[in-house]
Amino acid sequence: MIDNEVLTDVRIAAELARTTVLAGGVLDGLAWTVDPSAGVELHPSWRAEPRLPGHVRTTLSISRSDLASVAADCRHSGAWIPLLVAVNAWSYGASGYGAWRTARTAALPDAEIRLSAAVATLDVHGPVEAYYQLNNEGHLHGWGPSYFTRFLHAADQREHGRAIAIDASLADAVNALVPGSDLGPADWGTAEYAFHLGLVHRIAGEAGVDAAVVEAVLGAKFSG
Repeated sequence: MIDNEVLTDVRIAAELARTTVLAGGVLDGLAWTVDPSAGVELHPSWRAEPRLPGHVRTTLSISRSDLASVAADCRHSGAWIPLLVAVNAWSYGASGYGAWRTARTAALPDAEIRLSAAVATLDVHGPVEAYYQLNNEGHLHGWGPSYFTRFLHAADQREHGRAIAIDASLADAVNALVPGSDLGPADWGTAEYAFHLGLVHRIAGEAGVDAAVVEAVLGAKFSG
């Protein structure tokens, strides 16, 4: 459970996300559309990763639709390592060391236990509590928020308030949208994630689209 001091910060962050005035012009002209079948190109080393779907290893491409399919399979089996592998493949893409680092993380002796516990927390208490868990006592060495928030998003079944990924590009998006914001490129605290989550859901509500679409569009706009 989130400790009281952090919980207070989380509540303040959530309220700020709902009420803060956004910088003008940042969202102008954005098309709120995303192709869930569009793939991320993978390094050839991912061909040797048996926990990826066969067509992903063959084509060396993984899409948002693939992540959703792997998450559904993990729900059915109760084993979550394949989703860790899939979201890492998405996140590392063409990097030559991603498959090796992923294999090292997946081989940690308590990896499955911690992943299952995080999903249980996500289902009962929501994404902020699950973020706190994976960033603290449930943390897996070498697996930071830019990876595990995408895991949480894929695993989350809720229709409202669903987990949203955060990475360096999305942190840049928040900084551009919110005057005075200074999110760093990594290692975000729980309250920072709560602010990002609330802000993305707020923009989605105002635009009349799914929050995952906002995440994808902002991530593309501020990548590189």
